[in-house]
Amino acid sequence: MAGFAIAIAVGSNVPARSIAEFAAWAKDAPGGASYGVSAAGGLPHLFAELVGRELIPLERITVATPGADRSEVGAGTRDGRALLCVGVIAAHKGQDILIEALAGLRARPTWRCTIVGSSATDPAFAERLAARAADLGIADRITMTGVLDEGDLDAAYRGADLLVAVIFAFGRQHQFIIIVIQPLNDRNTAARERG
Repeated sequence: MAGFAIAIAVGSNVPARSIAEFAAWAKDAPGGASYGVSAAGGLPHLFAELVGRELIPLERITVATPGADRSEVGAGTRDGRALLCVGVIAAHKGQDILIEALAGLRARPTWRCTIVGSSATDPAFAERLAARAADLGIADRITMTGVLDEGDLDAAYRGADLLVAVIFAFGRQHQFIIIVIQPLNDRNTAARERG
């Protein structure tokens, strides 16, 4: 006997907010409901077939509604130069690449970058990151806060002008700095990439 977790994503046009509502909607939909799975014969496919044939009691299925809670629109700053990077402080998150890129903006009008996240995963990386910022002459513009509680994290989002993150495509040799250009009124925002 084994247990497994399966996620079901539905479009915003589907009125269901529980698996029972989804099953009822799918049965009543003209022509039924279609679905896609990552691999025929895999667990997601098996799950869909078991639910479709009513072999799994619906009360044993829990639905986590996707999305993010809306929050108030962030005020940002008067000068528009407050950057925010949120994520565990570790090489796979690329804060070192962000620091190097920001160093290239030293001569530009003063920007500030707050890096929020735990350094417990790789404390040596966090130390190297701080040392590199100092070597590049930008340590006074970088604040590493560590983990913030929910209220302080919300305040950091509201006080930021831009949300930045490093994204790796096909490994560290192909990275992009993603800059959010939509107002930070929630954590689901549009982004633009810079290579």
